[in-house]
Amino acid sequence: SHATVLQRRSLTDLEIRSKLHNISEIIWILQQQPLYLGRLAVHFAGRRFDDKEVDLFVTVVSQIFADLKVSRIRYLQNALFRILIDGEVSRNVPLPELFDERSRVAPLFAHMCTSPFLFEGLAMPILDPDDKNSLVNMLIRYTITKDGETPRYFHTDLKGMPTDCAGIISLHANHYEEIVSHEMSSQLGKSVVMSHEARLKLRGMLQEEWGSFAHFVHRHASEGHSHSSLDGEVSAFIAYYLKEVLHRDSKQKPGTQSVRAILAAIFNAVVSHYQGFDLAFDAGLDKMSEPEQELLDACIPSASIFLSGILGAILNALDTGPFALIRLKIIRKATQMEDSIVKRWNQLHRGHKRGRGDADHREAEINPMLSSRVLSNIKSLAQFFQVAGHHGSNLETDAAIRESAERIHVFTRRVMCSVLCGKRGGVEDGGDSSYQDMTETQLTADFYTSHFSLTRGLVSLSTVEILEFTNMLWKYMEPSGTNPDEQSLHLNPPEEDRLYRLVHRILPRRTVRGREQISPWSQDGHLWLATQHMESHNFIINPRFMEFARTGLEEPTFCEKSLVPIPRSLALPSQRNRRGVRAVRNMQQRDDKKGLLVTMSNGEQVYSYEVLEELLSSLSGHYRTHQSLKIQLSGARFDDLLTELEFLAKKLAASIEEGRAEETDQNLLQRLESGRHVIARLREKDFHSIDFFAYLDENIKRREHYTLYLQRVKEATQEIFRARIEYRSTIKERHALLSQVARLTSTCDLPSVIIDMAEQKTIPLTMRRARKIKLKTRKDRPSPAQAFYDSLKSKDGKVPDEMLETVDVPAQSYRLKRLLDLGVVLGLHDKIDESVKVKLVVNFQYKDEGYLVSMYLKTTLLKQFCITREDIVQMQTARKNSEMAYGDGFVVMNGFRLRRLLAWLSADGGL
Repeated sequence: SHATVLQRRSLTDLEIRSKLHNISEIIWILQQQPLYLGRLAVHFAGRRFDDKEVDLFVTVVSQIFADLKVSRIRYLQNALFRILIDGEVSRNVPLPELFDERSRVAPLFAHMCTSPFLFEGLAMPILDPDDKNSLVNMLIRYTITKDGETPRYFHTDLKGMPTDCAGIISLHANHYEEIVSHEMSSQLGKSVVMSHEARLKLRGMLQEEWGSFAHFVHRHASEGHSHSSLDGEVSAFIAYYLKEVLHRDSKQKPGTQSVRAILAAIFNAVVSHYQGFDLAFDAGLDKMSEPEQELLDACIPSASIFLSGILGAILNALDTGPFALIRLKIIRKATQMEDSIVKRWNQLHRGHKRGRGDADHREAEINPMLSSRVLSNIKSLAQFFQVAGHHGSNLETDAAIRESAERIHVFTRRVMCSVLCGKRGGVEDGGDSSYQDMTETQLTADFYTSHFSLTRGLVSLSTVEILEFTNMLWKYMEPSGTNPDEQSLHLNPPEEDRLYRLVHRILPRRTVRGREQISPWSQDGHLWLATQHMESHNFIINPRFMEFARTGLEEPTFCEKSLVPIPRSLALPSQRNRRGVRAVRNMQQRDDKKGLLVTMSNGEQVYSYEVLEELLSSLSGHYRTHQSLKIQLSGARFDDLLTELEFLAKKLAASIEEGRAEETDQNLLQRLESGRHVIARLREKDFHSIDFFAYLDENIKRREHYTLYLQRVKEATQEIFRARIEYRSTIKERHALLSQVARLTSTCDLPSVIIDMAEQKTIPLTMRRARKIKLKTRKDRPSPAQAFYDSLKSKDGKVPDEMLETVDVPAQSYRLKRLLDLGVVLGLHDKIDESVKVKLVVNFQYKDEGYLVSMYLKTTLLKQFCITREDIVQMQTARKNSEMAYGDGFVVMNGFRLRRLLAWLSADGGL
């Protein structure tokens, strides 16, 4: 079989192969609970892209979330982005420095935007040369023409130097000189060394190139410049992309929704964290004294990551393998456009009287270096966007380029503000309701729809990446102490945390002074061998985490930090030990935000702010039981509130004594007394009323947000119902197809038409020969199910239908030697004597979607164990090439060969 051959050819060390199922579980845990990766990222705070550990982190995390065709993976990645964004915003760095080269968000965002699964929705509107609105189409026209119509003349002097502005995009003079030297060498067929005079001439031409590029990027008034159809093309495309392209939602073109959610999450985090602070920065920006300027500055990080992470990253990815076909398409389109423009120009100006030096009416020519120049311009434009997004600090750039980059950043910021903020602070374009972070709603709906999906995600990692990443997890499992923001990587105590236990189980052991210790994978041993064969492994990740277990620690809940649906085994300690299934997430409030913990007269401990909030809500008529109350309290301090509550308590007590009180007034009086007690304790501890008002304001916003979340979840129920209907329909179709396949392969029946045609042409049919073999085997060596079926037959040769289900149970017995020869059994426990092994019989009996395995010595049962459905699924995935021990180490079997045996048994062991 193919799998057996692959197993023999696998060069990965057996010790590592035997732990691939543990690595698969680690990948699943990191994918489902983003808090782990969020805590790991804190250990790399302040490090640049080129740091080795940062590069490994970005590479592995990008691969964990690479299969973005699966909706759950997309939404879980959004949840990870939110955690990383909050972590980086909380570092209190100036806004222009957020998401720069020291950010973990920026490279992961760039990886997401260049994913092949999001290619149609995100990259094609930028790269498609056949789309007149695409950026690459505009860039090709800029490279070919001066103004969209007039071709650039590619004449050179006797030394090969260009004589006109050539439409070359270059960030600095040395780069421009390299491009021109390369083109001159290609045309002359020999290496060219430029003289000092030639370099001075090039510098003058470069100033013209930069001026032309500045107008191509952003339309602005300039003396001595005639406006053309190419002016401001880049800024126009940015507005088009943000306002139209990212609007498009389609199941066939996913990605735009994720980008909108991440841009909105960045903006919300910045506004939330920097609210009330002085946001003046050293970036040439005006001091924010007006609401408009504050909102524009709050969009700085969103604009930066859009320019570098979307435009820059996608253009830069054109050199990579997944974009090879579109690169060829761009070259072909550039040639076609140039041919069309040159022919049209020459036809219009053919026969025109030309005078000496009349350059505007020279015969246009085809540029032999067009393809390389277009690709070079695309690369330079990608670098320009990196600079504009504050990611190009390592790139050599001229002041003119930096000025254009700042102009395009300011323009992008304004457009971003219009779609994120709405009509606030003087921004007139209006807000875009689609730019909202709906990750919580999407995850809640997907929690149900993913269990109605048969699609599984794929994660591909090399052996080197696996070993280095597990070493990294172990290294940062505990905080180093150098960074106060660092936390232990495990969410629970080590003996209870799933990630900690798995990493502990995977890493090799070594004996030091008679004691066994955990050690990382060695550089000179395991990692050196892995670098020699560079073998990769595909891990199939199942999003249906409730498929096999859903009770106890595996019952579903919503993480109070990441807000994602997870099993309780992955939750924080405060949630791990609770019980109760959560259909939607709860509205959470941190305990440290609830004010002072107060002990009441009955011994109950309550949070002061919660008690006061509930009391004020009752007095204002918020609750149905007190809708008649509409009491307005005056004052702005705790002293004022205490005075008001004392007055109300006396008034209510008098009403109760006179018999004029309602049934609920007694309870209200007790709560007024509790409120007075709480305020007294707050005053003793010097708590200020402004903190309580801030708590109320935050709670109002949280309730508004939670109400919106519940409304969206209610709207998403239609999607859940639709997914359930489609799932049942798919299962029904697959069952019908597989039932037909099973029937035909078991009986080997053929339609009479095929049999007659074969007889006419004297063609032997393998199916007819197989049918004879099956009938003979059925008669001579019936399976246990077939023998039992025959014994139940009545005189008319039929078995009652109600008994068929109990009869058709696959079962088969094998001698141990036969299983050893097949390679299914690899060995028994060392204490089993050889004379016993010869006489052992292994019986497989189908039970509860798995198999009950019994090992007999004659009639004595030696060992019995179960192979569950979960085990069978793992044999098809991570445990295919590993050894599996059963019966407390009594027998060791090969994963793939055991799965193949069970498939044979299921096909031939039943009726």
